[in-house]
Amino acid sequence: MGQHNEIAEKLAQLLDCVLRQSSGPMAFPDSASRDASAQAQLLYERWMCKPEWSLRAEGIPLLIGIAPDAWETLRASGACGTLEHELWASVRDAVITEGKPRVINPESREEDWRCAPSDLYQWARASGVPIPEPFEALMQFIQRVVQRPAASSPDALCREPNPSARNDAPGIREKVLGAALNVLAKCPDQCYDQHGLVSGEKITKLIAAQSTRWFDTKEPPMRTGEMAELIDKWLE
Repeated sequence: MGQHNEIAEKLAQLLDCVLRQSSGPMAFPDSASRDASAQAQLLYERWMCKPEWSLRAEGIPLLIGIAPDAWETLRASGACGTLEHELWASVRDAVITEGKPRVINPESREEDWRCAPSDLYQWARASGVPIPEPFEALMQFIQRVVQRPAASSPDALCREPNPSARNDAPGIREKVLGAALNVLAKCPDQCYDQHGLVSGEKITKLIAAQSTRWFDTKEPPMRTGEMAELIDKWLE
């Protein structure tokens, strides 16, 4: 438990350091700022569909709401760089001594270690690390709303539920499921039917109403019935 508290404390110190120093492009889930909240939502939508993250270069910044694209510059600064090195040493020790967060490629160099987003999330929660709100919301959607065993990891939402399906291009399915994830995370109250169940039809209507946001076309690339069926497959 002592090591867990130490990691949570070091993450908090690192975030505080970055907030004080940075003027770069980051996304912080600050509920007081709509722009920051929207940026954070987009940040996690982008990254949650990836099957694995670099533990140090992507996982750690995402745990504190920072875009990995901006992370190298931020951790190169003096004070923040020192804190990041100290934090990484603690995370590395946790991997070696406890096996958590679970690393996909433990035989690789430590700098190349990769982990599944769901494994990092579970470890962070167990370690007492405050999870950024959009990260929490999207992970809860994946773990609680999508009940299929195949959806036990975030990237499952971006995969085809039926590999033998022929009619839908994989890129389109991914975009539709990503849009569904976004809609359910942002306006869950509008996604349930009269029986209190999440409805693919309801989600599809919300997606179609904002088609240009995800597909750059006025009409979605799939028919509404097909979209609803695809989404419902992941909600069974």
